[in-house]
Amino acid sequence: MESCEVAAWNRAMQNLAKARRWQPALELLHAAKKRALQPTLVSYLIAIGACEQGRNWSLALVLMQEFQCYEYPLPPHVNAVNAAISACDKGGQWRRAIHFLAWLPGWDLLPDVVSFNSTASGCGKAFEWQRSVHLIGKVQDVERTVVSYGAGISATEK
Repeated sequence: MESCEVAAWNRAMQNLAKARRWQPALELLHAAKKRALQPTLVSYLIAIGACEQGRNWSLALVLMQEFQCYEYPLPPHVNAVNAAISACDKGGQWRRAIHFLAWLPGWDLLPDVVSFNSTASGCGKAFEWQRSVHLIGKVQDVERTVVSYGAGISATEK
């Protein structure tokens, strides 16, 4: 459970992220840690999501590592990994997105439809249509969505 003070910092970070002001949102995360506040899973989800909006895949990777190695290690969470995959997709880093997708089982996490769709989208943008279609085909245990089919169709179209 997060303290009232951490919850307030998280709300402020979320508001900045929604306003597409990802840099100040990340500055708040680091300022909170300097004030000896313990970031929560929500704190990192917001921060990684802010990187996704800023298409800053490299910073999303740093936050993922920080998330894993923080003083009080937090368990990995599929939403945090999905945000990092999406940041890689938007940053043109399809190979890194594939690596994140492959790491999910090692963290005892099951990829969901967002995991596959974001990775397939990144592959499609890089003209790796075979990989994109292959990834959409792997969405067996989760429900395929219109986004799934759209990513595959878009990839083959290119």
